[in-house]
Amino acid sequence: MKLTFPQSIKAKLLNIVPQGMMMNWSAFDKSLLILLLSGLDQIVWWIWCVYSYLTPSVQEWINSDYMFQRIVEISITIVITFVSLLGLHKYRQNRLLYQITPMLVISIFTILYIHAAFSIGITSPTTIGGYISIVSLGFLFIERKYIYIVIFPSTVVLLYLIYLSATNQIDYAPVFSDQLNSSNIYKNTYWVGSMAFLYFPIFVICTSLFEILLNQWRNREQEIKKISEKDGLTNVYNRRSISEKLSLLDKHEQSYAVVLLDLDHFKKINDNYGHDIGDRVLRRVASILAQNIRYKDMVGRFGGEEFILILNEDDLNVVKEVAERCRYQIEKTQIQVHNGLSIHITASLGIAVANQDDSHENIVRLADQALYLAKSSGRNQVRHYLEIV
Repeated sequence: MKLTFPQSIKAKLLNIVPQGMMMNWSAFDKSLLILLLSGLDQIVWWIWCVYSYLTPSVQEWINSDYMFQRIVEISITIVITFVSLLGLHKYRQNRLLYQITPMLVISIFTILYIHAAFSIGITSPTTIGGYISIVSLGFLFIERKYIYIVIFPSTVVLLYLIYLSATNQIDYAPVFSDQLNSSNIYKNTYWVGSMAFLYFPIFVICTSLFEILLNQWRNREQEIKKISEKDGLTNVYNRRSISEKLSLLDKHEQSYAVVLLDLDHFKKINDNYGHDIGDRVLRRVASILAQNIRYKDMVGRFGGEEFILILNEDDLNVVKEVAERCRYQIEKTQIQVHNGLSIHITASLGIAVANQDDSHENIVRLADQALYLAKSSGRNQVRHYLEIV
C-alpha cells in the first residue's frame, strides 16, 4: 500500500529512533531524539502563540507584535528542525557530521530554550520547572561532558537576564502585555493556563524518559545480576552463587541438605562424541534437576560434570526421595547424537544433611565422601553421609 505524504513523513521520523536500550545509544542518536522532541515542543509553542494571537478575549494580555514575531520565529524553527532531522539521519555516515552533531544540537536546543524563557519570563514557573527537569534528565541521558559544556554558560546567561529584568534594563516577559506583567499574574487565568500548557509537554517528555531510562537501568541490573549468578552453559546457579547461598544458610543457622551429583563416565562422552554433545548432556541434566526440585530448593553447577542441590530440608528420607527421583529421570533420558544414534547417561549422587553447628564446608565434604562411596560402589546410585565408615 502506498503511503500518503503525512504517513511517509511519520514513517521516516519513526525510523530515525533507534532500537535497543536508550542508555546504550550513541551520542549522535541521542541528539537526534533531542532534536525530535524539541521540534514537537516547538509545535506546542506554535499552537499556544497562534491561539493567543487569534483569540480576541486574551488580546489585552499579550503583546501582539511580539507574539506575531514569535509565531514567525517558531514556524521557521519547526521547519528547520524537521528538515535537519531528516537530513542528519540520511547523512549519518558522514564522519564529521556524526561527531559534531551532538554538541551542535545541544547548543542550539539551549539557545532556543533561553530565548523561549526570555519571552515568557526568566523566573516564570515554566522556565524554572523546565530548567530543573531538562538538566536533571540531561545528566541521566547524555554524556556529562556535553551537559557541563552548556550548563555553565546557559546558567550565567539566565542569571544575567534575571539581573537585567530586575533592573528594568530589558522588558520582562515581552510576549505578555505591560498590563498583565504589572498585575497579580498568579490570579490571571490566561497566564496560569499558559504556564501549565507550556510546561506540560516538558513534564510529560521528561517524566516518560525518566521512567524509560530507570526501567531499562533496573532491567539491565537484573540481567547483569542474573548473568553473574548463573552458569553460562546450563543456566543453573554457578559455584559462586552456591557458595553465597551456603554461607547465608550458615549465618542464619538454617537446616538444609546438600546433594552432590556427578555424571558417570562423562569424559568418555566428550572423547567419543565431542564437546558439543557433552554440552548438550550437561544442559539436559541441569534441566532435569531444575524440574525435579521444589521452588524453595536450589540447583547449581559445581564444576565440570558435577552438580549440586541445596534442599531446604533436614529429613534424610525426603532428601533421598528427591535425589532418587533425579537419578531415575537422568537414567531414563536419551541424548540424540548423529545418524540417529542415542546415548544413555547415568549419575551418582551423595547426600549430607546439615546440623545447626555444622559449617557448609563440612557438609559439602561429607556429601562429596558419600558421592565417592556411590561411585566406588558401582555408580548410578544414591548414597548418604551416614553410610560412610
